[in-house]
Amino acid sequence: MSESFLDLTKETSKYVSELKLLAPESMNGFYNLSSNAIKDGALSKKQKELMAISEVVRYLPKWVYVY
Repeated sequence: MSESFLDLTKETSKYVSELKLLAPESMNGFYNLSSNAIKDGALSKKQKELMAISEVVRYLPKWVYVY
C-alpha cells in the first residue's frame, strides 16, 4: 500500500466504484446521509468541519506534538 495521498485516493475510488455496482441502494443511502450531515442546520457547516478537525487532532500520535 502506498503512502501517497493521491495513490490512496485512487485505490479507495476503485473500491467505492465496485461497491456502487454491488450495493447501489446502500451506497445511495450513504451518500444521502453524508450530504445531509454537512448541510447547515442546528450547527453550521463550518462548525461541523471544526468538530471533525478536533477529532482528528485528538487521535494524533503524541510524537506529532513534539517540536
